[in-house]
Amino acid sequence: MSDKILVNGRFLTPKINGGVKRFSVNVVRELSRLAPDRYLIVCPKDADTSLLGGGVDTVSVGAFKGKLGILWEQISLPAYARRSRAPLLSLCNVSPRLYGDYVVLHDVIWAEKDMMSARNEKEKKWAARMDRLTKAAVRQCRRIFTVSEFSKSRISALYGVDPDRISVIYTACDHCRDIVPEPCSGVPTDGDYYLSVSSLMGNKNFAYVEKLAAQTPNALFCVVGRPLNYSASASLPNVRYLGELSDGEMAYCYAHCKAYITPSLYEGFGITPLEALAFGCRRLYLSDIPVFREIYDGVANFFDPRDTSDFARAEKEGGDADGSAVRELMSKYTWANVAGALDKAISADELGKNGDRT
Repeated sequence: MSDKILVNGRFLTPKINGGVKRFSVNVVRELSRLAPDRYLIVCPKDADTSLLGGGVDTVSVGAFKGKLGILWEQISLPAYARRSRAPLLSLCNVSPRLYGDYVVLHDVIWAEKDMMSARNEKEKKWAARMDRLTKAAVRQCRRIFTVSEFSKSRISALYGVDPDRISVIYTACDHCRDIVPEPCSGVPTDGDYYLSVSSLMGNKNFAYVEKLAAQTPNALFCVVGRPLNYSASASLPNVRYLGELSDGEMAYCYAHCKAYITPSLYEGFGITPLEALAFGCRRLYLSDIPVFREIYDGVANFFDPRDTSDFARAEKEGGDADGSAVRELMSKYTWANVAGALDKAISADELGKNGDRT
């Protein structure tokens, strides 16, 4: 039996992007600082291990790569783990169907019927595949990690998992301290704009921002995210699309906006408001959904994400976040805290497992 904990390193490949990649990279860095000889990152051939920096143990196994990365995850990775007789941790929602001890489920939106009903066929196929993989993961993994109490409740309700098997470790954004703001040419220098970071995913509810802009023609809305190729608001003069930005440009936009708006209908955690706070934005307008109340109550103004008229009420009644409340919030959501909670739970489970065998 190996003393190592293996970590699924597929997140280091070009195929994996976005928030789950950033989460995984930062958690692995902290785990390696916390327990230098305990975690081994098992990677496919096309993994970019330079993302981890120094001091992280990695090993490259298997022949699958690129578009065949899912086969690496389902065949090569579990084969190596079996030979090593070591526990396996997966950080990006997916665990090998036939081998795995620990998995992080950031959310389970694919199992939320009201969130998936209006999706196109490609998205519905993706949801069905993720549902199958999640069912396999929750059956075999001894512990499931997630990023909020809200997500814990949904995993338990939708997949029938005992809440005692689910640990909440949250997420973090203290990596923002290392990002240097870079001027973004798409936003006004006087900061007189609302900022929103969105995508075309239905749960992000970007139509709300479009409607809000149409109702308030004298206000400017700057939108970060994938270019919109169908949006009716393309003709609105007070909506400015910024497309994909660098981390530095994002930092600049957060720091200079007069307020940040997130109208999401569903999130597992919702990291962008935390990023906005990290870069100095002190006025948040967030949809009144359970997870935002859980994370941001006390530092944000809330509105009904299905009623654009309610935004005016939130604006009239709301205000800036208190500085001490923001500092307290930021001190809670650090990568050291996330890695510490993860390692503590895994250590306790492994100790209990080994004790059962003596």
